[in-house]
Amino acid sequence: MPRAIDPEVLLTHGDFVRAIARQLLADEARVDDAVQETWVAALEHPPRTATNVRGWLAAIARNVVRVASRGERRRRMREESAARPERLPSTADVVEREALRREVVDAVLGLDEPYRTTLLLRFFEDEPASSIAKR
Repeated sequence: MPRAIDPEVLLTHGDFVRAIARQLLADEARVDDAVQETWVAALEHPPRTATNVRGWLAAIARNVVRVASRGERRRRMREESAARPERLPSTADVVEREALRREVVDAVLGLDEPYRTTLLLRFFEDEPASSIAKR
């Protein structure tokens, strides 16, 4: 059974582990997470022999990053497959909507007074009906 490794020995390799994580990851927050996970794995599963601590730590760091990246990819794929695609209106839909809007505006502008002003104030200026009635 492997013997526990002294945490102080591990910490002497802190800069090395961080450098490995930085080489593998771009996001500094993910680097911090990978370093922490490396320490946890190192303490939970000490090496059989303490002859090549750096190589052992490098292997752990690479595995931590690999597993985390795989999990991140899987999460992203699940989210993308579950997400509803946004439906953007087609050009024809936009043109049709604007043509209808123009018809409404033309119809309102073609009304006689006081109907035209009443509709413009109420629906285009958002003025309350009571205020329009007082005018």
